[in-house]
Amino acid sequence: MAYKHPPMDVLHMADVVEDTTAIANIMGRYTFLTCYRQYDRQFQEWSKNEPTLTLNDGKYIGYEAVKGFFVDYNNEQTKWANEIMRGLYPEELGGKSDEEIWAVGSNTVLNFTTPIIEVAFDGQTAKGMWYIYGSTTEVYSKGPKAAWNFGRCAVDFIKEDGQWKIWHMTMFTDIQCPVGKNWGTASMYEHEGAAIPAPTETARNYVGFGEDFLSLVAPDLPEPYDTFANTFSY
Repeated sequence: MAYKHPPMDVLHMADVVEDTTAIANIMGRYTFLTCYRQYDRQFQEWSKNEPTLTLNDGKYIGYEAVKGFFVDYNNEQTKWANEIMRGLYPEELGGKSDEEIWAVGSNTVLNFTTPIIEVAFDGQTAKGMWYIYGSTTEVYSKGPKAAWNFGRCAVDFIKEDGQWKIWHMTMFTDIQCPVGKNWGTASMYEHEGAAIPAPTETARNYVGFGEDFLSLVAPDLPEPYDTFANTFSY
């Protein structure tokens, strides 16, 4: 039987509403800061308490591993893209610094839709899940190219010093392909730029849309729970 929390008094219900709003705002900021490629600022909302990031083909475990992928790699990739754009548009961009043209030519918009947020009865952790409708433009050696990027994002949140932090994140990609191509058969553009750091664990965690696709409930949907010890982890 699914967990059903005891009756809540008015103050407890108010806390849940406040916590749910704070968590929704974290993910809203995630979208905007990704668009601006402000990864250092974005990563301030992550926990330092053994965070994890799980993707289709691997898992990054621990603060340094997650930061290496989430911040360090993305910053290096942006610097590489800036240099490409300077070469392609020397008159407009040739004399400008990285700070002046940060992320020029790119536009990564990850819209988090269909929110499901469950705050633990003890108020110390929470779970959330969203579907992502993403449209991206990334820089390649011959210039920017547009792509679709759809998938699922599930997150465990933990409250630290009264502030909610991202603790465990799972991002499963359903569709990633060039705009105008067949979602089921088209291959994504070949990666160029900074080396993608290897995950801590390599595993086929999820298979996106294509010949091998199975329509699964993955990750599991958040459900009410009392404390993190009595639920699953993303």
